[in-house]
Amino acid sequence: MAALPSADWEWENATAGAAAGLATVTFSHPLDVVRTRFQVYDGRISNVPAYRNTPHALFAIARSEGLRGLYAGFYPAVLGSTISWGLYFFL
Repeated sequence: MAALPSADWEWENATAGAAAGLATVTFSHPLDVVRTRFQVYDGRISNVPAYRNTPHALFAIARSEGLRGLYAGFYPAVLGSTISWGLYFFL
């Protein structure tokens, strides 16, 4: 008969999952911003710059809006990802 894992092991897993969720959002969020900009821009809005490709969009957003532009909406995304991955690994 196998022993049940200790509560410490579950919290270690939860911490690892939360850290993984935080790292994933931290590194991939600028790409999500670019993806959203590509989806929203349809070519008819004159005050929105036309992006040629992903690197051009990343540099254009960073140049015009700074890092804040690349990480717009970061806090809700990191909160949701950290909590959901922490719970997933805990359970």
